[in-house]
Amino acid sequence: MNTSQNTLIAPAQALQNSDRMLKLLIQWREAGWLRAIDVALARLLADTLEDAPSLALLAAALCSHQVGRGHVCLDLAALMDDPSAVLGMPNDNHHDDEGVCRPEALVQALTLGQWQQALQYPPLLSLGAPLICRVQRVYLRRYDHAEALLAEHLLKRLAPLEGVDAALLTDTAARLFSAQDEDLGKADQMRACVTAAQSRFCLITGGPGTGKTSTVLKLLALLLSVHAQQHPEDSLPRIRLCAPSGKAAARLTDSLAQRLDELDLGQIQDPERIKAAIPLQVDTLHRLLGRRLGKRQPHYNAERQLPVEILIVDEASMVDLEMMADLLQALPAQARLVLLGDKDQLASVEAGAVLAELYESQRPTLCERVVTLRHSYRFTADSGISLLANAVNQGDAPAVEEIFQQDREDLDRQRLDTLHDQYFSQQLCSIVPSGGYGAYLLQLKKQRPAPNSADSEYQRWAKEVLQTHQQFQILAAVRQGTRGVEGLNRHIAELLYVASFIDAKEGWYEGRPILVTRNDHVLGVMNGDIGVVLMVPEKDTDELRLRVAFLRPELEGGVLWVSPARLQSVESVYALTVHKAQGSEFAHTMLVLPEHPSPVLTRELVYTGITRASQRLSLVEPGSSEVLQSALKRRVARASGLAHRLDQQP
Repeated sequence: MNTSQNTLIAPAQALQNSDRMLKLLIQWREAGWLRAIDVALARLLADTLEDAPSLALLAAALCSHQVGRGHVCLDLAALMDDPSAVLGMPNDNHHDDEGVCRPEALVQALTLGQWQQALQYPPLLSLGAPLICRVQRVYLRRYDHAEALLAEHLLKRLAPLEGVDAALLTDTAARLFSAQDEDLGKADQMRACVTAAQSRFCLITGGPGTGKTSTVLKLLALLLSVHAQQHPEDSLPRIRLCAPSGKAAARLTDSLAQRLDELDLGQIQDPERIKAAIPLQVDTLHRLLGRRLGKRQPHYNAERQLPVEILIVDEASMVDLEMMADLLQALPAQARLVLLGDKDQLASVEAGAVLAELYESQRPTLCERVVTLRHSYRFTADSGISLLANAVNQGDAPAVEEIFQQDREDLDRQRLDTLHDQYFSQQLCSIVPSGGYGAYLLQLKKQRPAPNSADSEYQRWAKEVLQTHQQFQILAAVRQGTRGVEGLNRHIAELLYVASFIDAKEGWYEGRPILVTRNDHVLGVMNGDIGVVLMVPEKDTDELRLRVAFLRPELEGGVLWVSPARLQSVESVYALTVHKAQGSEFAHTMLVLPEHPSPVLTRELVYTGITRASQRLSLVEPGSSEVLQSALKRRVARASGLAHRLDQQP
């Protein structure tokens, strides 16, 4: 930090005028406590609003800072109660020693009345001002607008749905859920189907393996069958399925195809027609709405609405406020909307925690449209992964310790002072399927087709390598640091190179797993897609070339091949952030926690990381349990006014 050219600003000085406040904000940016965009917003306010109060500039910078952390607004009451917890600034004593006033110190010297008085500055109340204060919440205008729109459209969807034949609906549902299906899990699924069929809005939530995909298929069969019986001469309703990311969309596509083959519709009328009408294509929300790079308004919007009667949104916890508002505006008034997700997972990367707020709303008509699936078909009652996930979700630290002490087969815990420990390298290089990365890399070399093999042989080989690769994944809570994604990717590449599993550790090389970080509809790859670099013969010449293989069950051969030169937004993915892993599942997950407690390391993040594992979880901690204990105490509490708007409006 360079403060030699900037006189250090004391809190009292910063409150005197806007110029001194801007100087203090710049010092906070240099200290790493604010982003450049946070300071730029405050400067814009100072330049456009004459004599703007210094507190209004501070509110603008802190509000922008909070949006960058996923909050929809700056909650002034919460800020006054616990500034450190609300702002989540890093604890860096180095800058304290230099005499820089910390943001928390300035906030502690203020009262709620001072904030509210400053934010009543007349130009701020004018139409078009970038900042809006609603009682104790300070919004950037775009997020206030999105929140108001979302609340308005949701409330309209809670009105009773006309034309529902309750007797026909109940009878058809009973046929779908036959006598042999009568267990606790199927009872919840049936209730979810009936609730969704009777409403224009329904939220179905449940943990991993609770049957959300099976419920969706039976819901669609129920809606299609009832419609066909009520309107035999009409065409069947138009259905669209979507998910927030390409990875989540691909996983739902695979799951639907598998479950549809197993779906028994023999008890309902015209089962073959109904089954054929259930779509298997799942789009990303971006593609569904027609969001275009550089354009704020998507192709489908309030004026040009989606041609759909039934819309299913999977992994809804990942959908941010603005995306959900855009979706609700583009959806016809009479269309049914069903949100699926796990309320306990991480919220969206962008601002908002819509699914969690809808679940927690106290509005009776909304509560009636929320159904929770509780029975897990993936884990047995004594599954260590399931028990651990539940204990973490409850923040029960003693239970977490007890579960690990029981030496369960599906759980492994290691406290490592350094990742140069032999355990880490042995686990990483394991050639046992789902044991480590050595398995797919050995398979890549040992099962490579002969030079003159047919294309189908290379397709089969690539598909098997990709499937083996997907059995094991290292997850990290953070990006930076030796135990963050960036440090882990470098360290793992070095270990695999030394062990002769790969021939290079930088650039493009065979065996490198890559993550797509931006949608490319021309190539057919989506943000979140994972591929593996393989050496395959060029057509017509048989010259070996590097190509990236992606699993694509819908394509002949099951593999999409892309030249590395055409992939512009990718990164190595030996380690993946927990955020990026949402919507994915791995037989064996290794969750690596950082060296020190962090504001981003929360109960929800640990729970999400644990539940990516279907068969085995390995937890790698620093030498002490301080980091995990700290995470169990910290919950995601995103500031927002959505629940208030939903609960308070008539």
